[in-house]
Amino acid sequence: MFDFFETLDEGVKCSIFADDIFIYCSHGSLEYIEKKLQNTMENVYKWCTYWKLSISPEKSAITDLSKRRLPSTPRISYAGSPLPWKDSIKYLGIIFSITNQNGAIVKNLRAKAHRKINALKTIAYKSYGSRTKYLVGITSNGICSFFYYSCAITNKLSQTHFKICNTIETIALRVVLGLPIWTPNIVLLRIAGQEILSEKIKRLAIQFFIKQVANGVHSPLFRQSSNPCVQFNKKDQEAFAGLLADLNITFDQIITLPNIFDVLQNDICEIHLTFFGFKDKVQPTSMIKALFEETINEEFQDYFIIATDASKSHIYTSIAGTSNLRLFSFRFHPINSIFTAEALVICQAIDDLSVPDSDLLILTNSFSVLPALKNLSIKSLKVILRLAHKILMRTNFNKKNALVWTPGHSSITWDERADSLAKNITESDIYIEWIAVEDICSYYSNFSYSKTD
Repeated sequence: MFDFFETLDEGVKCSIFADDIFIYCSHGSLEYIEKKLQNTMENVYKWCTYWKLSISPEKSAITDLSKRRLPSTPRISYAGSPLPWKDSIKYLGIIFSITNQNGAIVKNLRAKAHRKINALKTIAYKSYGSRTKYLVGITSNGICSFFYYSCAITNKLSQTHFKICNTIETIALRVVLGLPIWTPNIVLLRIAGQEILSEKIKRLAIQFFIKQVANGVHSPLFRQSSNPCVQFNKKDQEAFAGLLADLNITFDQIITLPNIFDVLQNDICEIHLTFFGFKDKVQPTSMIKALFEETINEEFQDYFIIATDASKSHIYTSIAGTSNLRLFSFRFHPINSIFTAEALVICQAIDDLSVPDSDLLILTNSFSVLPALKNLSIKSLKVILRLAHKILMRTNFNKKNALVWTPGHSSITWDERADSLAKNITESDIYIEWIAVEDICSYYSNFSYSKTD
């Protein structure tokens, strides 16, 4: 269906998931909308004829989602058959309606959930039924997931509707755990290891929007305008701004997704994990040090060497890098993980310490960052994709780049210098305003779970 969008008339948009097609148009003139949609339907018919596909008008529907009263009902047809008008329309499990949309959504989801709960009762027996942990998994993935699936919409429900969602969750957990009706809800959630459903809906919605901000121009919510950015509605904007205020960060501090297409199609650098003899920590430290120096002299004699390290405490996360010419040590937001720090310190080292005219050898004792960099995919963490992009930019200038893992605390002089710099960071050192979207999501998830403790 790659060419389906060519059927859309100007001003008409659509959303496609598998064989569900949602076509919509917004304008101040009803005649304009009717004309545009009708032209689109005619183009869709031609497209279906070309690809030998068929669409059933009887299974399709058209509805008005504006708050204006229609002077007349427009007639829009497909292949000569008029499309039926309905008060609401369902797309991907979500009901879109002009009146009481939230009520219609909750009513539909509650009916689905109750059917699942009734089915759950048939297998939730203490004596011979399934294990409790599996039943809890069914509850989370088979019942509560109805509300997670559409979290970007259901996060705007009223408190009354959220109470209905929470009630559905506690009913299911009582069935699963076999606890009486007077058991406090907070006890149910703690025993099952679950979040409050309404809080999880809000959390998943916030995480969705955070990821869209990190995706930047690659996000479907990104809009090219006088101020290009990812656009939210007012309620989502307020919730997202509240989270950023709680973390004392801004939009600009979130690490965004770079241009990844070149990164995924090229070998960006040499990555050495276990090939060299000095990487065996079973050996005495004196032998490791001697083997390391021998490897450098034989394999990387003409390379400019940089060593990096990162450290994390409950106060701050720090990074440090050193070379024969310069060094640096910085601190940044404490919710950044040590994995993020180890990746970002390599980025910073390339910017601050590399020499343009020389091949570059970067030493790191992070055994997690290098495999992630070696196995890049579209699903790689944003910080890893940014690091790959940074290395590729240097590779494009015909300079070799090599990343070598060094075992920590093995008396390798380069590693010890970087480690000392990272651990001796102070409040007076420069603060870098970087934060990884994955670490924000992890922090927010832990915070949400803590509400049931």
